[in-house]
Amino acid sequence: YSSNGKVSSVDIYYNQNEILPSIREKSYLYYDLNKRSNMYLVKGDKVNILDEKSSLDGQSWYFINYKGKKEINMWIKADSVDLN
Repeated sequence: YSSNGKVSSVDIYYNQNEILPSIREKSYLYYDLNKRSNMYLVKGDKVNILDEKSSLDGQSWYFINYKGKKEINMWIKADSVDLN
């Protein structure tokens, strides 16, 4: 957790092995669950999942952290992320 109480990083483990979630295919990032940005991630990009939420229509979303040229914290549709 950060000094202001927000989650700063999360690791996912399966049978004591760390799983690095990756993007399945080109997927747009969202500022909020209903506000798409022009930014996107491509197949194979590694992300850290910081939070999870469901929208009113039942769609699952992840708040992710991506460290590339810039560090990005945005929402992405959960079905765009491969947890294996």
